[in-house]
Amino acid sequence: DFLALVHPEDRAIAADAIKGSAEGVTGRAYEYRIIRPDGAVRWLYSESAPWQDADGTVIGWLAIFQDITELKAAQESVREKEAMLSRAQRVANVGCAVHDFRSGESQWSEQMFRITGFAVDAFIPNPDAFLALVYSDDRALVEKSLVNGHEGGPIPPLDYRIVRPDGAVRWLHREAEALRDADGTPVGRMSTFQDITELKTAQELLRGSQAVARVQAMAAKAAD
Repeated sequence: DFLALVHPEDRAIAADAIKGSAEGVTGRAYEYRIIRPDGAVRWLYSESAPWQDADGTVIGWLAIFQDITELKAAQESVREKEAMLSRAQRVANVGCAVHDFRSGESQWSEQMFRITGFAVDAFIPNPDAFLALVYSDDRALVEKSLVNGHEGGPIPPLDYRIVRPDGAVRWLHREAEALRDADGTPVGRMSTFQDITELKTAQELLRGSQAVARVQAMAAKAAD
C-alpha cells in the first residue's frame, strides 16, 4: 500500500492525489513526504493522468514521481538565511532597497518598510514615492545624489530626514552603489538605510551640553 509509505502529516494530500487520478482529474501536482523502509524521509513531487481504453473509459492511472528532497533542503536553507538576514536588519535597524533602472521596479526588505512606516501589503516601493517622504529641506540633496547614481557617477554616503506617514521625522544614513551590466552600464542601484534618529538626537544633546559648558567656562573666567 503506497499510502502506508506516506508521512502521516501528508497522507491526506497523497490520498487526494490518488482520488483525483482515479476520477480522471488532470493538471494537478502534489508535493509530500514518504518514509522509506530504511527510515529515511524523502520529499516527492508527483503528477498523474488517467489511463483510458479505446472508448475513453478510465481503467487506471499513470503517475510520475520525482525525488525533490535536495531541492526542499535548499529552499529551507534559503528561507533560514533570509530569516537570519531579516533579524539582523531589524536588530541593526538597517533596511535594504534595490531599484532596477530598466524596469523601474524597486524591491524593499521588510525592515525598510518598518523604517519608513509603511505596511508591506499597503505600499508599492518606487523612487518617486520614497522621494516624497524626504524632508523638504533635504530633498534637493537627495535628488542630486540619485541623478549622479543613475548616470554612473559616485554615490556618496548621505544623512537626511524623512517624514513618515504618521508624521514622525526620522534621520536616515544611506549607503549606495550602482549595479552594472557586463558592459559596465548602470542598470540599477542597491542602497542600505539605517535609522540614526537616536544617534542624531544624542549628538544634538552633546553639542548643546558642550555649548553650555563653554558659556559657563567663559562666565567663570570673566568673573575672575
